Amino acid sequence: MELNPLQTRVAQLYQEGLFASIGTWEDAQLTHDALFLFLLQEAEGCPDLDVLESQVAVGQDKIWRMHRAI
Repeated sequence: MELNPLQTRVAQLYQEGLFASIGTWEDAQLTHDALFLFLLQEAEGCPDLDVLESQVAVGQDKIWRMHRAI
């Protein structure tokens, strides 16, 4: 499955463009980079980077709460 425009932008921005050449979800999975895959998954239904940033902040908060509970 082809990456949508926002997912493509994430690939271009992530790790200073390390995965900029990735154009499909299948290729992205080959990276085995959990954070990158999380960002792509979150970007799947987002209309723009601002919404994605908000969703990532929610995920960050959940991770922080789990960390504090451990």
